[in-house]
Amino acid sequence: MRILLLDASTAICRCGLVEGEELAVWHELTEPMQHASMLTVLAQQALQGHRADAVAITLGPGSYTGLRIAASVAKGYAFGAQVPILAIPTLDVLARAMVMALPGQNSPEDLLMPVMDARRMEVYTATYSAQGERLTPDTALVVHSADDLQGAWIGGDGSPKLAQAFGYGRVLGSLPMGAAFAQLALRYMREQKFADATYLEPHYLKAFTPGLKA
Repeated sequence: MRILLLDASTAICRCGLVEGEELAVWHELTEPMQHASMLTVLAQQALQGHRADAVAITLGPGSYTGLRIAASVAKGYAFGAQVPILAIPTLDVLARAMVMALPGQNSPEDLLMPVMDARRMEVYTATYSAQGERLTPDTALVVHSADDLQGAWIGGDGSPKLAQAFGYGRVLGSLPMGAAFAQLALRYMREQKFADATYLEPHYLKAFTPGLKA
């Protein structure tokens, strides 16, 4: 079984391939905002001429442009190869990566807050248990103080600005995004949680404002 993984929800373009039960390929472009020119190229490199049995995307929230590009690439491949789409919430992938990155001394009562940069002091976030169970829906949160973070572990591209602004120390830096994405894609595949490719729309969370970079 092969699952093509596409993540364009942040400034970093990511693409991978699950083969069997393992993450066989994972690419992350260090130069930001390369989704339009490189996502299809990375997908072709990951597949190496083979056919995927499904294509998984991070559904959002995140970059408006990136989410649209990933959805378009996924739909094109799904319709052409007649395979299903697995649409996985971006924050669920981040939370799974945080569970995998948690230090051994963490408490089962700890909270996790994946945070995605949404301009200024705003982040896209949700709250999860230390086991990665979702506790709250996605929200666009303007962080006014460290108290808004509930003492939770934070991780994602929104965490550096929060750590700097508030001296917040419960930050998980390097997250295994590829492994986390692969785990959830395999779970969705086993449970046949397929998106309707015809009506699939990214989860933007906020309305698009022309002229502003998401």
